[in-house]
Amino acid sequence: MIPIFKKHLFLLVALGLVTYSVSYAQEIPTPEYTSGPAVNAEDLLLSEKIPGLKEQIDIKVTPENPKPESEVTVEVNMYGADINRLLIVWKVNNKEVTKGIGAKKFTFTNGPAGALTKVDVVIFPKSGVPIERSVQFSPINVDLLWQANTYTPPFYKGKALFTPESEVSILSFPYALVGNTRLDPGQMIYKWKLNYELDNNASGFARNTYTFKGPIILRENFFQSSVYSSTNPEVQGQNTLSLNHVSPQVLVYEENPTLGVLFNKAVQGEHSITGVESKLSAFPLYFSTDNKNQTVSYAWDLDNAKVNVPKYQNSILFKRNNSIKGSALVRVIVENSSHILQRASLPLYLLYEN
Repeated sequence: MIPIFKKHLFLLVALGLVTYSVSYAQEIPTPEYTSGPAVNAEDLLLSEKIPGLKEQIDIKVTPENPKPESEVTVEVNMYGADINRLLIVWKVNNKEVTKGIGAKKFTFTNGPAGALTKVDVVIFPKSGVPIERSVQFSPINVDLLWQANTYTPPFYKGKALFTPESEVSILSFPYALVGNTRLDPGQMIYKWKLNYELDNNASGFARNTYTFKGPIILRENFFQSSVYSSTNPEVQGQNTLSLNHVSPQVLVYEENPTLGVLFNKAVQGEHSITGVESKLSAFPLYFSTDNKNQTVSYAWDLDNAKVNVPKYQNSILFKRNNSIKGSALVRVIVENSSHILQRASLPLYLLYEN
């Protein structure tokens, strides 16, 4: 049993402790926050959320290799923060052009060939320092010249055209002045695409010529040449060529005993024989030139009856048996035994006149 004075002492001690604790708590000052409004978690950068990590900035340029004085679109994306909520400023050659919240895309006109254009994008996060990225353009002109390895008769005024299974050569020719120095095509890097697929075997340093053999499947073909400077990555250009096939043809000329083959005028439709005889020679047009003399054959018909002449003989002599007027249907058929799609025929009407 506890004595009465001890009970009073215990109670006083207890009261003293409570009184001491209350007075001590009242002496603690309340902290004051002066850092401004709170920042939402989605506005924080990845580096602020997870120390040691950095934001990934992705810049996309359309087209990939813009031509001189053409329209170019630059788009920026950032992974690690909601870029649509951030202020974005665009500059061209250090001059501010446009800005806005979530202005991820920017379109401008590229400079002339050889001129350097610098585009800067500055992203302002809700907290932290601005993030800046740059992309530079120094466009060049690229001309694509093509030549089909197909046959045309002597003195033919037209261009040799691309036909099924024939071969075509394409030359990529970059041209620009960078400062006062003209580009050397032999010191450039060339990247070739056929029907939108990269051809690594044909691409590389100084590979400015592309050779293509037409397939059996008849379709339009697309060739793209991207050209880069081997010393300055900003110097680049691109051009695209679409090439469709044409059908092979056959041309027929009259052969004069004195002047030879009259290449100045092809025989078409009707041909009059006023003398005793007339010699006609057939020439393939747009047939492949490889082994032409061994693979291209000729067949002649007269009024739908086959004329017995050597397979590789391209000429035939027609004679009149009498002076009676009349006509006959002549057809020449030309085929390439090594390229089954290279075949052509031409019908002619021979008119026997006095």
